[in-house]
Amino acid sequence: MANNRFAKVLKGREVIALSFGAMIGWSWVLLTGVWLTNAGTFGTLIAFSVGGLAITLIGLTYSELASAMPRAGGEHIYTRRALGGRWSFVCTWALLFAYINVCFYEAVALPTAMVYLFPEIRLGTLWRTLGADVDLGFALIGAFGAGAITWINYMGIRMAAIAQTVATALIFCAGLFLITGAGLHGSFENAEPWIASPTSGILAVLIMVPAMLVGFDVIPQSAEEIDLPPNMIGKLLIISVLCAVLWYIAVSAAVGFAIPSADLASAQMATADAARSLWGTTWAGQVHSAVSAAFLPVGMHS
Repeated sequence: MANNRFAKVLKGREVIALSFGAMIGWSWVLLTGVWLTNAGTFGTLIAFSVGGLAITLIGLTYSELASAMPRAGGEHIYTRRALGGRWSFVCTWALLFAYINVCFYEAVALPTAMVYLFPEIRLGTLWRTLGADVDLGFALIGAFGAGAITWINYMGIRMAAIAQTVATALIFCAGLFLITGAGLHGSFENAEPWIASPTSGILAVLIMVPAMLVGFDVIPQSAEEIDLPPNMIGKLLIISVLCAVLWYIAVSAAVGFAIPSADLASAQMATADAARSLWGTTWAGQVHSAVSAAFLPVGMHS
């Protein structure tokens, strides 16, 4: 009988919520305008289609490994088995540094989304770095958010899974609100030019795609806590990658149909501005921003 070190508490729905939520994160909220400005609407779709295909192929490798070795640790387990403890040590610390940087990004992204609703959260500049202000209000909100997610993780995988499932459902509703608005009120003229000039902007977006989709590795990392047959773990990994690629494509198209390309560069938060433009009311953008801010558990936990 297998000696499992962790309780198997994650069901299929929660596995999808963890992986899909980790991949879509905050990026579509804050970076969609950047992608469209650099590549154009169709250019962005090309970048995510090509990048998504590459990540799907990588995901197939991960799905085989996660099915064959359903142990907690993901890359740590795989590199230890294949290359030994020394290279596993290097790989694991490299991943740790990457995840720390993600936490820094999320801690800044949360107040950036909230300032759309509450401009008064800016309390004053502490210092400047790389030409940007470090605001006291932003720092406090980011620190509080990091503390909240630390507590959720401390409470265990079950608590984290519940929080991420709820947050993913909320953010899905926000995205569906945006996409529905584009279908009803969007304009193809706003998406022109379909491919931005120079076309090298497509490559600028393409190199971002792997970073947007890397969150699928939460599945192999938590494989030992998934209460499913090993082969199903790999299938859910691929399904979550495909869902995330379709999400990015749909959201990018929705924003492209909502905001003229000339106005994208000046958009405060392109997705919220797009929701406001599509539905013709200020509250639409505010609701979108508020629901996006509720996505903190997924973005920071991932």
